[in-house]
Amino acid sequence: MLDLDRGFQYKPPTMQSNDYIHLTNFGETRVAQGSTYSRVSIELRVTRPIINAIVKNVLPILLITVGEDLPTVEYLTLLDTLYPYAYVDGIAVMALLIYITKLGHEDATHMAASVKADRWGGGLSLGVYLMASGLVIALALLVRPD
Repeated sequence: MLDLDRGFQYKPPTMQSNDYIHLTNFGETRVAQGSTYSRVSIELRVTRPIINAIVKNVLPILLITVGEDLPTVEYLTLLDTLYPYAYVDGIAVMALLIYITKLGHEDATHMAASVKADRWGGGLSLGVYLMASGLVIALALLVRPD
């Protein structure tokens, strides 16, 4: 395993060539449905130690969030309240993408599970984010000082 600067670890690439039956004729009327084509899969695995990812991505956000010596500016208060919801939603979407990638796409069953997880997870994430943001905005409007 090669460890380069910036903390990324590159594992040896792999390449596979196999036949794959596509369930379409790609618009070609002279070809029957389900033709077999060659497919090359190239895998480039890049990993990053979890400590590096936390220190470089999460720690600065926590430091900004915890910083109490910053002056209070009233017109940024609502936006500052919405930012953590956006961060949590972004992290949830990334986790969903990682999960879907780990499901694999080798056959129709795995592909169907990936599509189902994508639709449900994406819809749920968007719905929760919109409801939470709407609730924060509604509460801000209701308790707004005149």
